[in-house]
Amino acid sequence: MAQDKKHILELHDEIKNWKSAVELIKEETSTLNKQLEDIASENNKEEVRAQIEHFQNQFIRQAEVNDILNHDLKQAEHRLAVLSAENPVASDHRLVDDDPNIRDEAETHIKLFTELKSEFNRFATEWL
Repeated sequence: MAQDKKHILELHDEIKNWKSAVELIKEETSTLNKQLEDIASENNKEEVRAQIEHFQNQFIRQAEVNDILNHDLKQAEHRLAVLSAENPVASDHRLVDDDPNIRDEAETHIKLFTELKSEFNRFATEWL
């Protein structure tokens, strides 16, 4: 199956947007963790403890995936820089293979974090 082709600048903009989203997820995860700590310090009910552990595990996993994705995005950005440097005059118009894997990783990560944040906000509303 042939890969889609995109302009280098278009891919670079997408990678920049994904990197911004990853940074925002990192910051939001930190904020959510602080809220979770507040809930944990004020509640010792068994049902709350189970949910706290669930969210702690989810936030740890989010941070791990975030770090991996950030690394992958930096590599993709480096790849584009190398391609641009090979022919700087034509780089604005050059078509290169799109990487559907990194696109899927980024979009899935953002979607899953958005769902987790919504789930946590419902929980926090109940227990804060």
